[in-house]
Amino acid sequence: MAYIRPLANGNFRADVRMKSIVKNKTFSSESIAQAWAEKIEHSIKTIPYMDQAQLLALSEADIDSIAYSGPT
Repeated sequence: MAYIRPLANGNFRADVRMKSIVKNKTFSSESIAQAWAEKIEHSIKTIPYMDQAQLLALSEADIDSIAYSGPT
């Protein structure tokens, strides 16, 4: 589950932690942050089994490409 928190400058930070993957990003609105977090969570859920080192090395682009291409 994602954690969305307001920042002092008026932006919102989204933190996602799943399957040992940690991703975070800052957005100008809470709704944009929530949409991004939901997309990342969905992508992570579709990643086929990988060992811990492989999971930790994934970038956001890697997660998206794996999620949308499906397991190989």
